[in-house]
Amino acid sequence: MVDITGIGELLIKWTGAITLENVVEQRVWVVINLAVLLSALVAVVLIVVSGYGFMTSAGDPEKVKKAQGTLTAAIVGMIIVFMARMIVGFVLDVGEGDTGTPSNNPGYIPATREAK
Repeated sequence: MVDITGIGELLIKWTGAITLENVVEQRVWVVINLAVLLSALVAVVLIVVSGYGFMTSAGDPEKVKKAQGTLTAAIVGMIIVFMARMIVGFVLDVGEGDTGTPSNNPGYIPATREAK
């Protein structure tokens, strides 16, 4: 039988301090990533529906226009969702001071200078 009494202490040591900010931040990222996943699934379904619309249009200009509009909306929507995800990540990283590069070789120079 496995003894699991020390797992909680091990997780606290492994993940660092458990604070309200850490928990909220992790939950916010879970919600954001879930929203991106769901929107990607909706976009795939819309792309399939528009493809079906193209195939069954039989040359009818109105049906072709409707299918083209659905395809355009799905692609533009996904671009907006991915760009929003990237912007939110960038803003949160810059807000935390994490620019993704070592401090001796900055790749991103913030608008305000750091105090020395």
